[in-house]
Amino acid sequence: MKKAVGSMKQGDRELIYAGFSDIGKVRKTNEDDFTINPELNLVAVADGMGGYEGGAAASHLTLEAVRNFIRFRIAPEGTAPLGLSEEMLAAPLLQGAAHYANFRVHRETAGKKSGSTLVSLYFDQDGVSLVHVGDSRAYLWRNGELLQLTDDHSLVFDLYRLGDITREEMATHPRKNIITRAIGIDEKVEPTIQRLEINQGDLLLLCSDGLTGMVPDRNIIQLIQNETSLERLGENLIYQANQAGGKDNITVVLLFVLR
Repeated sequence: MKKAVGSMKQGDRELIYAGFSDIGKVRKTNEDDFTINPELNLVAVADGMGGYEGGAAASHLTLEAVRNFIRFRIAPEGTAPLGLSEEMLAAPLLQGAAHYANFRVHRETAGKKSGSTLVSLYFDQDGVSLVHVGDSRAYLWRNGELLQLTDDHSLVFDLYRLGDITREEMATHPRKNIITRAIGIDEKVEPTIQRLEINQGDLLLLCSDGLTGMVPDRNIIQLIQNETSLERLGENLIYQANQAGGKDNITVVLLFVLR
């Protein structure tokens, strides 16, 4: 299991983090990945698709491209990364990073139908940018309430939004794994971008659907309420997903705002 635990600072803000990615109980390889990069003020989760090496390559490449884009955008020195356009550089930071990742994955996996979800946070002096593509999610735990910050780019969420199915039916729908947007599948992608303000005591959770497909929100809430250690909370979330069947790879990244 991939694991990362530590802290990061952004001006007067200080956060601690714990990240985990587990293969689960069924899959033969882990197509999920995550990055926590305090130097770039970046945290992201990617869930690859395409089977075996294809999905793993897509998620790794997605995160690599996001890191390279942000690194060049912050300090544009040397040769620009391959395929970087003026339009990408002019876009809001994480939006441009998602477009660049889409270009890289689409170019390097052309014809293989490999792709990846992406949910990412970038911390700056004024708050946090959040961008997502696909059904990997971001949550905020604040004042005893769990808020889902992202709406899945998926067929079942579209059906729910239209009123054709309930939120409970989303979890058991036979086509629940069909996503409507992904990094690298098509030549262009439209990420969803938003801005957040975070406060002392906030807890942010990024995860792949290997967690949310196996562990309902009420169980996530119970674990958050009962656990004081961020590292143990992450390990328990992975454990609960595996106890429920572990039918997919499971990735969890937690960030707690100390001040």
